[in-house]
Amino acid sequence: MKKIVRHNTELLSIKSINNSVWEDKIIFKMLLKKIFVNNDNILATFKNLVYFHSNLQKRLLQIINYETFIKSNYDSCFSEISFYLKISNIDDKSLEIINELWTIYEQPSLLIYNENEDDKKLARKEKSIFLIPWKEITSTLDSIILFRGIEEDVLWIGKSKNKFLPCIETVINYKPKLR
Repeated sequence: MKKIVRHNTELLSIKSINNSVWEDKIIFKMLLKKIFVNNDNILATFKNLVYFHSNLQKRLLQIINYETFIKSNYDSCFSEISFYLKISNIDDKSLEIINELWTIYEQPSLLIYNENEDDKKLARKEKSIFLIPWKEITSTLDSIILFRGIEEDVLWIGKSKNKFLPCIETVINYKPKLR
């Protein structure tokens, strides 16, 4: 069971009640598929205070190419990766990797938007777009942003006024069955 709180017309939060990681991963993938409809691109960033997972990096590089890989910063105590993906190129393998990145990394963010020239210029120009508050991003770029803040079991979804957020209650309340 998930608790959905609509803070206003542009922001909602989803809190996990049962803390089932397996169930959360399935629901997160279903939610992404629903939000991907009628959108073109994802700008993703993942930050962590520990080392970067090299096995995951190899798998990530299988789904993206070097032109869409914006940056990866590593030092002894911090790592960050950012990349673009065309939604039309996302398959189950890609979703699995995004889901794993979302689970492992702290401060994950996914910016989902349609590609027109103004949006493309802004998103590609602003490599540190996630340093900007979500409200400013969605007011400048017609988009939906998913992010996690301090509470690891809360998913935040912000959107532009013009952006349609599909009905997510059916996804959120889905009960996966064990095989």
